[in-house]
Amino acid sequence: LAIYPTFMVKQPRRGCFQELCGCEAKTEFKIATVDQPHNDIMYSLEESDCVTRLLCGPCRPFKQSITYGGLQGGPAAIHMDVPFGCPPGPCQCCLHRSMSVTDAQGAPVGHMDIPFHWCIPVVKVHNDRGEHQYNIHQPTCWGGMCVDCFAEGCCNCKIPLYIYHPNRDEPEAHIGKVVKLWRGLGTEMFTDADTFQLQPPEGATADDKAILLAATIFVNVAFFEKSNNQ
Repeated sequence: LAIYPTFMVKQPRRGCFQELCGCEAKTEFKIATVDQPHNDIMYSLEESDCVTRLLCGPCRPFKQSITYGGLQGGPAAIHMDVPFGCPPGPCQCCLHRSMSVTDAQGAPVGHMDIPFHWCIPVVKVHNDRGEHQYNIHQPTCWGGMCVDCFAEGCCNCKIPLYIYHPNRDEPEAHIGKVVKLWRGLGTEMFTDADTFQLQPPEGATADDKAILLAATIFVNVAFFEKSNNQ
């Protein structure tokens, strides 16, 4: 991971018919670099059963791994464990979305959650020692009360989430970003297939990039998966 400066995290249109029938498909990602988006270097597939996905939808618990190589079955890079939780909302007091991350041997890499918030939800990322390492949230304006819809420019259909140090939260102080890209009208309307660009902070280690790749998948689950009735 240390040799890759940026990542393209792509979700195929897996199970389109299944999703149109109201059942959440397994979350699958192919991971490449921004410079070579068609040359997949890693792969990730959710581990959950159909009943859990049907009944719980985007609130479901699941496990997921990122493996090396562009196809399923490669050596493991990290494992992710997501317990049951509700999509984030203002003044939410319980059942916050969270994720724990371990390496291929089962040693902790870090964890993240979305705690209580008034206006803008924040993904708080902690390293393997439990230290608060990053905040991830959409760029804000009006003193942090509103989302800055024009942070990435006008009319480009990008949805950015910026990466900040825990003690620096000003819009211009971001050190990296996760950006959801537009996939086309049909894909956006009828599927949950999303694509993200991950730009880690300069000087990020392999462990830093691993936890941020996990955070990108967590962002998709927490903010961009639709419920069965949407």
